[in-house]
Amino acid sequence: VQTTAWARFRQTQGFDSRRIVARVDGRVVGGTQVLTRSLGSVVLGYVPYGPLSAPGVQGVADRTLEVLRTEFRRGALFVQPPLGSDSVWPRHRSDFRPGTVEVAPSASLRLDLRRSPDELLMSLSKSLRRNLRKSKDRGVLIRPGDGTDLSLLAELHAHTASRQGFTPLSLDYL
Repeated sequence: VQTTAWARFRQTQGFDSRRIVARVDGRVVGGTQVLTRSLGSVVLGYVPYGPLSAPGVQGVADRTLEVLRTEFRRGALFVQPPLGSDSVWPRHRSDFRPGTVEVAPSASLRLDLRRSPDELLMSLSKSLRRNLRKSKDRGVLIRPGDGTDLSLLAELHAHTASRQGFTPLSLDYL
């Protein structure tokens, strides 16, 4: 979600994008992509899983957050930090605070697809593994999908959203 392809896709939902790039000796060492949307005179910014920095490079997140704070001082900024980035946030506690606004889907499951199917299965909760076993016993088939499956995916997603209490994504979004 910190890619040009993601920014192009989000343009179809009315977002623009800005990038903040951190360089050391001319070499890119980090930065972030900010998705923006104007609501009248107020600009809303959203940083999905950012800011990012190269391994071993210190201070990139701090400096990026300072730039973001300055750029959005008259708007609103939602920052969804990358997983495992907790160490930088205590220094910015006075500028940012946890929120409950649903900017990204909240019922997501992130999987490291470099792992084997058995490793992935074992990383799931006991109850989820049990439910997967039950679904196989009930004849549920898991297969690769294609574009013809999108309307079915949207319908299943809407049922899941209703059951789990989150806002479903539109068919156009999916």
